[in-house]
Amino acid sequence: MDFAVSCHKCNVGFTVSEREHKFPSKERYHCSRSCANSRIFSPESNKKRAESNRKATNKLWADPEYSSKMTAILSQPTSNFTSKGEVEVRNHFLNKFPEDGWTFGGSLNVGVGRTARDLYSKKLKVCFEYDGIWHFKDIFGQLESKAAKDAALNAWCLENGYKMVRMSESYYLKNKANAMEVLEDCIYNSKETFITLGDEY
Repeated sequence: MDFAVSCHKCNVGFTVSEREHKFPSKERYHCSRSCANSRIFSPESNKKRAESNRKATNKLWADPEYSSKMTAILSQPTSNFTSKGEVEVRNHFLNKFPEDGWTFGGSLNVGVGRTARDLYSKKLKVCFEYDGIWHFKDIFGQLESKAAKDAALNAWCLENGYKMVRMSESYYLKNKANAMEVLEDCIYNSKETFITLGDEY
C-alpha cells in the first residue's frame, strides 16, 4: 500500500510503498539521497562511517591496477594550478560517496586536445567541472584554448551519455555550504543533462 510521509530533513511530502501491517517501518523518511546524507550523525555513527570509508579505500588500493594507475597519476609533476575550492569539492565527494567511484584527473582526448576532468564517476556517468577565473578571463592568452576544450568536453559528455555539471568558483565561494548542497542535488536528483551553477566570475 502507498502511504503519505514527510521528509525528516526538508519536510516535503511524498509517497512510499509499505506493507500495511509493517507501516511505519521507519522512524524517519527522506525524500532524496541529498536529504538523507545531509542529516546529522551521532559520534558512534560517524565512527562507523569513517571505518567503512577506510576499509573501502584500503580495498581500492589493494587492487594492483588501481594502485598502479593512481601512483602514476600522483607522481607526475604538473603545471596546472588546482584551487583550494576545487580540492574541497573533490574531497567532499570522494569521502562522502566512496561507493560511487568518484575520481579525477587522467587524460581524456576530446577532439581538440587532451584534458583532465576535475571530478567524475563512471558508475553514475557524471562529470563535474570547477570553473575558476581561467575559464572566464583571458589572463595569459589561454582563454580561447580553454573555451574550446570546455566546449569539447561538454560535447564529449553529451555523446557518451554523461551528465555535465559546471560550477563557477565565484558561485562556490559566495556560500560554500549551500553550493555543496545544491551541487549534490544536481548530481544525484536532477534529470538535466547539462547544468551550470554560476556563469560569471
